[in-house]
Amino acid sequence: MDSGKNWEQKIKPLMPVVSLIFIGIITFVFSMQCSPNIWNNGEAGKDSSVFRTVALMMERGYAPYRDTFDHKGPLMYILNWLGMQIAYYRGIWVIEYITLFITFAFMYKIIRLFCRRWISYIMVLVAVAALYPQFEGGNLTEEYAMPFIAVSLYFFTKYLLTSSIPSLQVLICGICFGAVCLLRPNMVASWGVFSIVVLVKCLRERQYKEIGKFLLLFLAGTGIIVLPILAWMYREDALGDCIYDYILFNLRYSEVGTQQRGDQVMAFFYFISVPLLLCFLVLAANLFLYKKKDYLTIGYGICLLVNLFAISISGKKFAHYAMILIPLYAYPLGILGEWIDKTIQRKEKVVSARILLCFLAILALPGWAVGVKDTIVSYMDRNKNTWSEATASTVNYITEHTEENEKITVWGNWDLIHVLSRRLPASRYSFQASIGVVDPGIYDEYFSELAAEEPSLIIVKEDGTEEPMMDFIEEHGYQQVFENVSNATVYIYSK
Repeated sequence: MDSGKNWEQKIKPLMPVVSLIFIGIITFVFSMQCSPNIWNNGEAGKDSSVFRTVALMMERGYAPYRDTFDHKGPLMYILNWLGMQIAYYRGIWVIEYITLFITFAFMYKIIRLFCRRWISYIMVLVAVAALYPQFEGGNLTEEYAMPFIAVSLYFFTKYLLTSSIPSLQVLICGICFGAVCLLRPNMVASWGVFSIVVLVKCLRERQYKEIGKFLLLFLAGTGIIVLPILAWMYREDALGDCIYDYILFNLRYSEVGTQQRGDQVMAFFYFISVPLLLCFLVLAANLFLYKKKDYLTIGYGICLLVNLFAISISGKKFAHYAMILIPLYAYPLGILGEWIDKTIQRKEKVVSARILLCFLAILALPGWAVGVKDTIVSYMDRNKNTWSEATASTVNYITEHTEENEKITVWGNWDLIHVLSRRLPASRYSFQASIGVVDPGIYDEYFSELAAEEPSLIIVKEDGTEEPMMDFIEEHGYQQVFENVSNATVYIYSK
């Protein structure tokens, strides 16, 4: 017995390192969902390609918003620019790996507040498995919001458990809030809900001085990250364009999906998943069955609901919107792990605990099966070019027939061509689809800029919307010089 205890004491200092290695491994396996990743040069998605195109323009000395249109926050383009400094195409994977590692590590830390280490590992695997169907290739605003949400939730959770929080942690919460404001402002519900929870706690406990202290530190943290980026926008003479594109245009963009209330209802149910229902069930049991009406349980329940409404309000059913819910799963899974842990230690209802563990394993298995399979496939295909025939042939033609300083235009939403060919767009609007629906005047500006710039090549990927572009091509004397009819029909025109 003594030798066993001595062995436990010897390895105890090493367990945090074991946990870091565990988080590192599951992060690596999950990061094979990134497109591209360290082994695979897969095609980036539509949104990801837009962010990379903005980063490419920043690399060439242009400014977001002023010189190229997109309606995400400036931090998104800074992160993509940083990835480009590491390695032009695959460097963003490093940024994503760090992002995912921080997210999973702080989710683990939240769960670890309630249960033993090995059960915390299981619960993290369950939580991360829920992210697989929502990730959609990565390099999206929701992905980069997750670590900031997870870090803040950990600090909020510790404070509500202990009634104590260092000033630095409040400052970091403010920085995290500011960072998400610079990604997309409709993802900040977690700070709104828990700030109210903390305010109610302070008022009920008559800690009035703490309210002022927390507010000042939080605002200072927000200013630390927001003010320098706003100053950069001002210096680049892009602040006005930033306000219009990021705030005013986004309001119009959101309104497009809110015209039909039925779309919002359908989106609400679309985002409901088995892991989410499990979290609601655990919180409800904690409230009504175990009578634990504490700030945390109520706060997390409200936070999940508010975030669910926030991602549904546009009426758009994009799976990646639900990524911001994932960090919120940590607390419900933590208290579920606590129940399993206590049940096993007391040797009461052990059969129920084992059945629950089997259910959690079944819940996590499909996601991790995909993760392991994709890791193996990515490694086996590490020396292969996985671009589609249409993409590869289009990029090859562009790079062979133009110089890097020549500008091109791509009709629709296929910014991947700009990224892979390293050719800048001839218009401020590198893509037109979706934003042209919100503001049809964008098409007029786009064609006016093309007429003035005269792009070296015009790339058209047939999608049934190309009639306005074909009229422009005919009017300005462009001739077809390339055609690909493999997995997609692509035409290239030149003067």
